[in-house]
Amino acid sequence: MTSCCGLSEITAASIVERGKSTSESLHHEPIRSKHVAAIVLLAAILPLTACNRADAPETEESVLRVHDVSDLQVQELDDKLNELLSRADLPLRGKVELIDDNRLAVNASRYLQDEIEAMIDQLRDDAPGDAIERPFRIEFWLLRMAPGEGSGDVPAYLADDLEPLLSQYDGYGLSVEDYLESFHTSQASINRISSGTANSISFQSAAASSSGIILRARFSSHSRGQGTINYEINHTLEPGKPLVLGRAHYGGGADKASYQILVARAEWADAAD
Repeated sequence: MTSCCGLSEITAASIVERGKSTSESLHHEPIRSKHVAAIVLLAAILPLTACNRADAPETEESVLRVHDVSDLQVQELDDKLNELLSRADLPLRGKVELIDDNRLAVNASRYLQDEIEAMIDQLRDDAPGDAIERPFRIEFWLLRMAPGEGSGDVPAYLADDLEPLLSQYDGYGLSVEDYLESFHTSQASINRISSGTANSISFQSAAASSSGIILRARFSSHSRGQGTINYEINHTLEPGKPLVLGRAHYGGGADKASYQILVARAEWADAAD
């Protein structure tokens, strides 16, 4: 036995059960490189935490189940697993591994199996009922609205939509501070983007639906002298239409304050757009 928490430790008398798809031996399944980062993270969760939990029964029977997760977002699944497995009241002993693009293998106690299965069912219940298969991209513009003339680098399609907001501040102009862009499909989605100025966006989920692009994410803006500004995003973006996600105070006095504005714009990325 090479590890205090390795898979061999819990499979000496394991029972293979059927989950939402057929159950099979983990060592026979090739792991593809498409989701390498997620595979490494998910595979490490239980072995690492199990070593630190003394309350897990040594003789507790373990079972292997393989769940079909092809319809779920990898990042959202990973976030929910971390949330579940961080519970202090949950004894952990086993292993969780993402196999290829579609299956989550869990070798653990029946109790933990039931907890993970309930979490997967909840993710499905929370998914949009009008989901569609279509690639898309999202632009994120970080703008500064401050007294004086604008820089002239704001695209016309943004400036036109922001004119009603700008008109409320006499003598103010707009300038671009940063720009990030992400590309998504139903099979793959980026987890995080960081710009050269240390601004970043972390995606919980981004899904195409008949009503638009459903986005859940966090945008973190870092600026010298201003600290960190975080935007928690939970919006449906209408393709082709810019949406102001948030505005924050960005220095200056009460009479002539400056503001940071976060704007997103989604577009379909296939030939039909």
